[in-house]
Amino acid sequence: MRTLCLLALALLSFSLKAAPATFTLSYATPVNVSCAVGDTLKFYGNGNDHYIVNINAAIIVNSVSVPSAPYYISEHVVTANDTSYAIGRMSQGMRSGKITVINATGIFETAASSIRNGYPNPVVNLLHISARADQQAEILSAEGKAVMTVDVMKGTNTIDLGHLPKGLYIMRLDGKSEKIIRE
Repeated sequence: MRTLCLLALALLSFSLKAAPATFTLSYATPVNVSCAVGDTLKFYGNGNDHYIVNINAAIIVNSVSVPSAPYYISEHVVTANDTSYAIGRMSQGMRSGKITVINATGIFETAASSIRNGYPNPVVNLLHISARADQQAEILSAEGKAVMTVDVMKGTNTIDLGHLPKGLYIMRLDGKSEKIIRE
Protein backbone atom coordinates (compact mmCIF):
# COMPACT_ATOMS: atom_id res chain seq x y z
CA MET A 1 0.00 0.00 0.00
CA ARG A 2 2.82 2.41 0.90
CA THR A 3 4.48 1.72 -2.45
CA LEU A 4 1.27 2.57 -4.29
CA CYS A 5 0.92 5.84 -2.37
CA LEU A 6 4.53 6.82 -3.15
CA LEU A 7 4.01 5.96 -6.83
CA ALA A 8 0.84 8.06 -6.96
CA LEU A 9 2.64 11.02 -5.34
CA ALA A 10 5.53 10.70 -7.79
CA LEU A 11 3.16 10.71 -10.74
CA LEU A 12 1.28 13.74 -9.41
CA SER A 13 4.48 15.68 -8.71
CA PHE A 14 5.80 15.28 -12.24
CA SER A 15 3.28 15.92 -14.97
CA LEU A 16 3.64 14.56 -18.48
CA LYS A 17 5.32 16.88 -20.97
CA ALA A 18 5.85 16.70 -24.70
CA ALA A 19 9.10 15.23 -25.95
CA PRO A 20 11.76 17.86 -26.73
CA ALA A 21 11.51 19.56 -30.09
CA THR A 22 14.16 20.90 -32.46
CA PHE A 23 13.71 24.33 -34.02
CA THR A 24 15.66 25.38 -37.11
CA LEU A 25 16.61 29.06 -37.01
CA SER A 26 18.18 30.78 -40.00
CA TYR A 27 19.96 34.06 -40.56
CA ALA A 28 17.81 34.56 -43.65
CA THR A 29 14.53 34.34 -41.73
CA PRO A 30 14.79 35.47 -38.09
CA VAL A 31 11.71 34.34 -36.16
CA ASN A 32 10.28 34.24 -32.67
CA VAL A 33 10.14 30.76 -31.17
CA SER A 34 7.97 29.35 -28.41
CA CYS A 35 9.70 26.36 -26.87
CA ALA A 36 10.25 24.46 -23.64
CA VAL A 37 13.27 23.76 -21.48
CA GLY A 38 15.28 20.96 -23.11
CA ASP A 39 14.27 21.84 -26.70
CA THR A 40 17.09 22.41 -29.20
CA LEU A 41 17.61 25.49 -31.33
CA LYS A 42 19.70 24.81 -34.46
CA PHE A 43 21.22 27.81 -36.22
CA TYR A 44 21.95 28.05 -39.95
CA GLY A 45 23.39 30.81 -42.13
CA ASN A 46 23.23 31.20 -45.87
CA GLY A 47 26.81 30.53 -46.80
CA ASN A 48 30.07 32.21 -47.79
CA ASP A 49 30.49 34.34 -44.70
CA HIS A 50 31.41 34.35 -41.00
CA TYR A 51 28.69 34.25 -38.35
CA ILE A 52 28.18 35.01 -34.66
CA VAL A 53 25.40 33.47 -32.53
CA ASN A 54 24.24 35.04 -29.25
CA ILE A 55 21.82 33.67 -26.65
CA ASN A 56 20.58 36.28 -24.16
CA ALA A 57 23.25 38.64 -25.58
CA ALA A 58 26.03 36.20 -24.65
CA ILE A 59 28.17 34.87 -27.50
CA ILE A 60 27.92 31.10 -27.96
CA VAL A 61 29.64 31.13 -31.38
CA ASN A 62 32.18 33.76 -32.34
CA SER A 63 33.00 34.29 -36.01
CA VAL A 64 32.64 30.82 -37.50
CA SER A 65 33.06 30.40 -41.25
CA VAL A 66 30.14 28.76 -43.09
CA PRO A 67 31.21 28.40 -46.74
CA SER A 68 28.87 25.70 -48.07
CA ALA A 69 25.53 23.92 -47.59
CA PRO A 70 23.93 22.97 -45.27
CA TYR A 71 25.31 26.18 -43.65
CA TYR A 72 25.11 24.78 -40.11
CA ILE A 73 26.43 27.22 -37.49
CA SER A 74 25.63 25.77 -34.06
CA GLU A 75 22.93 24.54 -31.69
CA HIS A 76 21.73 25.43 -28.22
CA VAL A 77 19.60 23.49 -25.68
CA VAL A 78 16.94 25.83 -24.27
CA THR A 79 17.08 26.74 -20.57
CA ALA A 80 14.49 28.46 -18.39
CA ASN A 81 16.54 31.70 -18.58
CA ASP A 82 16.54 32.06 -22.38
CA THR A 83 14.71 35.09 -23.75
CA SER A 84 16.41 36.09 -27.00
CA TYR A 85 18.83 35.05 -29.71
CA ALA A 86 20.72 36.81 -32.48
CA ILE A 87 22.53 35.53 -35.56
CA GLY A 88 25.13 37.85 -37.02
CA ARG A 89 26.42 37.65 -40.56
CA MET A 90 29.75 39.47 -40.43
CA SER A 91 29.26 41.29 -43.75
CA GLN A 92 25.63 42.27 -43.08
CA GLY A 93 25.07 42.65 -39.32
CA MET A 94 22.92 40.97 -36.67
CA ARG A 95 19.38 39.63 -36.93
CA SER A 96 17.50 38.95 -33.73
CA GLY A 97 14.59 36.86 -32.54
CA LYS A 98 12.74 36.24 -29.31
CA ILE A 99 12.72 32.98 -27.35
CA THR A 100 9.54 32.41 -25.37
CA VAL A 101 9.92 29.55 -22.91
CA ILE A 102 6.36 28.30 -22.61
CA ASN A 103 7.14 25.85 -19.83
CA ALA A 104 10.01 27.29 -17.82
CA THR A 105 10.14 24.52 -15.23
CA GLY A 106 9.07 21.59 -17.37
CA ILE A 107 11.46 18.87 -18.33
CA PHE A 108 9.71 16.42 -20.58
CA GLU A 109 8.56 13.04 -19.32
CA THR A 110 6.81 10.21 -21.09
CA ALA A 111 4.83 7.34 -19.69
CA ALA A 112 6.82 4.75 -21.65
CA SER A 113 10.29 5.76 -20.51
CA SER A 114 13.34 3.78 -21.64
CA ILE A 115 14.59 3.89 -18.06
CA ARG A 116 13.11 1.25 -15.83
CA ASN A 117 13.55 0.56 -12.16
CA GLY A 118 15.94 3.40 -11.34
CA TYR A 119 16.92 2.95 -7.71
CA PRO A 120 17.52 4.25 -5.19
CA ASN A 121 15.74 7.49 -6.01
CA PRO A 122 16.59 9.81 -4.32
CA VAL A 123 20.20 8.72 -4.83
CA VAL A 124 23.27 9.57 -2.76
CA ASN A 125 26.03 8.31 -5.09
CA LEU A 126 25.25 5.19 -7.13
CA LEU A 127 22.13 4.96 -9.28
CA HIS A 128 21.11 1.56 -10.65
CA ILE A 129 18.99 1.45 -13.80
CA SER A 130 17.70 -1.25 -16.07
CA ALA A 131 17.88 -0.27 -19.77
CA ARG A 132 16.12 -2.02 -22.63
CA ALA A 133 19.01 -1.56 -25.10
CA ASP A 134 22.66 -0.45 -25.41
CA GLN A 135 22.63 3.33 -25.71
CA GLN A 136 23.90 6.62 -24.39
CA ALA A 137 22.23 8.27 -21.41
CA GLU A 138 22.38 12.00 -20.84
CA ILE A 139 22.06 13.61 -17.41
CA LEU A 140 20.53 17.11 -17.53
CA SER A 141 20.34 19.73 -14.80
CA ALA A 142 16.90 21.05 -13.83
CA GLU A 143 17.58 23.94 -16.22
CA GLY A 144 17.97 21.51 -19.12
CA LYS A 145 21.76 21.79 -19.43
CA ALA A 146 23.68 18.57 -20.15
CA VAL A 147 26.00 17.78 -17.21
CA MET A 148 26.99 14.17 -17.96
CA THR A 149 26.86 11.57 -20.72
CA VAL A 150 27.08 7.85 -19.93
CA ASP A 151 27.17 4.71 -22.10
CA VAL A 152 24.67 2.16 -20.76
CA MET A 153 24.26 -1.45 -21.77
CA LYS A 154 21.11 -3.50 -22.08
CA GLY A 155 20.25 -4.80 -18.62
CA THR A 156 21.26 -3.41 -15.23
CA ASN A 157 23.78 -0.56 -15.03
CA THR A 158 25.32 1.38 -12.15
CA ILE A 159 26.01 5.09 -12.66
CA ASP A 160 28.09 7.12 -10.19
CA LEU A 161 26.42 10.50 -9.58
CA GLY A 162 28.50 11.28 -6.49
CA HIS A 163 30.39 14.12 -8.16
CA LEU A 164 27.20 16.04 -9.04
CA PRO A 165 25.83 18.71 -6.69
CA LYS A 166 22.68 17.80 -4.77
CA GLY A 167 19.46 18.59 -6.59
CA LEU A 168 17.02 17.57 -9.31
CA TYR A 169 18.32 15.97 -12.52
CA ILE A 170 16.75 14.41 -15.55
CA MET A 171 18.14 11.28 -17.18
CA ARG A 172 17.38 11.09 -20.91
CA LEU A 173 17.51 7.95 -23.07
CA ASP A 174 16.08 7.69 -26.61
CA GLY A 175 14.37 11.06 -26.26
CA LYS A 176 12.56 9.94 -23.09
CA SER A 177 13.33 11.02 -19.57
CA GLU A 178 13.05 10.25 -15.87
CA LYS A 179 13.43 12.52 -12.86
CA ILE A 180 16.40 11.71 -10.59
CA ILE A 181 16.98 13.39 -7.21
CA ARG A 182 20.60 13.56 -5.98
CA GLU A 183 20.81 13.89 -2.16
